[in-house]
Amino acid sequence: MKIIKYKKGAKGLYKVDLEDGTVLSLYEEVILKFNLLLTKEVSDDIKEEMFNYNLECEVYYTALNNIKTRAKSENDLRNYLINKDYPIDLINKALDKLTNQGYLNDRSYTKSFINSQIIT
Repeated sequence: MKIIKYKKGAKGLYKVDLEDGTVLSLYEEVILKFNLLLTKEVSDDIKEEMFNYNLECEVYYTALNNIKTRAKSENDLRNYLINKDYPIDLINKALDKLTNQGYLNDRSYTKSFINSQIIT
């Protein structure tokens, strides 16, 4: 299917209009990974892979937005994502990515929590 137009939305999402009238809401990473800006074509073969990667990005950004306001333990964040009904394998992948990037650290969270409790 041919892509007619792109429209940038909020939070790194793009609305992609296809020639058959379908409107897709895709993350910027998905557009870049699948070279949708250059090819302007979406084949049925990569559509499923594209949707799976978009869901993976959604889980990651949901977790990142959740820890943006207040530090959380890995268990708290895992329970939050499970309550949002995301697949467990994608939750684990997102948590591993956040841990590797240094955004999620149970040791730092524990120290911060103890210091906060001592102060208050």
